[in-house]
Amino acid sequence: MKWYEEDPSIVEKFLLSIYKYLGNTEEDYRYKIHVSDLIYDCLRRAYYNKIYPTIVDISGALRMSIGKAVHEIEMSAGHEMEIEFEGILGHIDEYWDGIVVDKKTCRMIPREPYSHHVKQVEMYRAMLIEKGYEVEKLAILYIDVSKPEIKAYSWDPQFDPLDVLDEMLTKKAVLLDALKSGIAPPRHVSWECNYCPYAWQCFKEVGGEDDSSD
Repeated sequence: MKWYEEDPSIVEKFLLSIYKYLGNTEEDYRYKIHVSDLIYDCLRRAYYNKIYPTIVDISGALRMSIGKAVHEIEMSAGHEMEIEFEGILGHIDEYWDGIVVDKKTCRMIPREPYSHHVKQVEMYRAMLIEKGYEVEKLAILYIDVSKPEIKAYSWDPQFDPLDVLDEMLTKKAVLLDALKSGIAPPRHVSWECNYCPYAWQCFKEVGGEDDSSD
């Protein structure tokens, strides 16, 4: 006979606490546009993310809670800086001395920054400049929660901030029109489809294709 016993009640309490910790209390989330909604070439991902409930399994909840905890670690006076441009909301992880840093938790650090992550910090930079802040360097801090391992990539800004802001406004208009009409935006087929959690729904629908592809 074992001197111990498994106790599901404690596991249950822990899991209930995790789901409460991850809970989204923001009202009217569907019609609030965030920078993270605009970073992919295909706006269907953001559209589906707003109209379909997200199903998170236990392992996913554990990973998400670790990611949220990592983001709560303060690196600068500009920690979790909130910014807004024409109704688009940005949540900047860290900003100091002209440097914008975005934290990304992962299970494998990429050999180079992902293009949509680059686009995200470029959008933050454009928003900051529009508000009168100086931005001289952009960076992404990848945190591998499975090893653990960390690596930071940094670079000088690559895009004209006015062009970036125009892109954001165009994407925002398309996404809001889709949400109001209930008709998904055009599909943009690329390698990112292989990792999109909504591909099952996207390719089930007929029509709406975008001829462009990567």
